[in-house]
Amino acid sequence: MRLLKYIGEVGGIVGALMVALNLESISAYGYIFFTTSSIAWTIVAWRMKEWSLMRMSFAFTSINILGTYNWFV
Repeated sequence: MRLLKYIGEVGGIVGALMVALNLESISAYGYIFFTTSSIAWTIVAWRMKEWSLMRMSFAFTSINILGTYNWFV
């Protein structure tokens, strides 16, 4: 579970930085990092039985999938 926490942490930070830079060449890929991060946190929250964190992370996963779709399709 420690690995999932690191993936969630680093993915969220890298994704935020990529989107915040607002560079067309990399901003879209920030959503891939965001999606990976939110999936990792959803799994961690589920294993820890932290239901409110799990629901929030699941909502972020859905939103990040939408963002990925909008950028790449």
